[in-house]
Amino acid sequence: MLTENPNFRIRFDAGPTWEPAQSNLTFHVADVTFRPGVNRTLRLSQMKQLARRCTGVLEGFNDGNSDRQVLRLLPKPIFRFGNSNVKTGGDAVDGAIFVFAQGNDPEILLIIEATLAEGQPVWRYAFARASSAKLSAAFDGETVWTANKFPDDSVASGPHFTVRQAIDSID
Repeated sequence: MLTENPNFRIRFDAGPTWEPAQSNLTFHVADVTFRPGVNRTLRLSQMKQLARRCTGVLEGFNDGNSDRQVLRLLPKPIFRFGNSNVKTGGDAVDGAIFVFAQGNDPEILLIIEATLAEGQPVWRYAFARASSAKLSAAFDGETVWTANKFPDDSVASGPHFTVRQAIDSID
């Protein structure tokens, strides 16, 4: 399960280690009339249906957001995770990560999960940045997520971290 409470560490050849103390994911329970299906094939179809109810916007890098663009939802998830059976319990029963892109350039990640809440399967979703632009995302036309442009990416314990290093050589 992708979580609001990260517990991982990534080391880079350049020396720094990224170990976020917190996540910037905020999950929302999806307002839907259907529960997660009993098999992976049905759940993938349901996740695609939920993804199509979302929109992503690159608000821009420029002052005044003159470069604002509605992003394109890629038709297939880039990653699938979770257990294989909706009755197994645990955290994420099934989930997928979808991408909103500018051309083929990912800008926003959409995480959709079938999970258990009080013993009942429910759908939930969250958005995450894949760009340093100002971004926003909506579910059924209602904005539920925004991200400011140029986040602080210099703190190795923060939710967004960038490693910059010189190129040693190009062969």
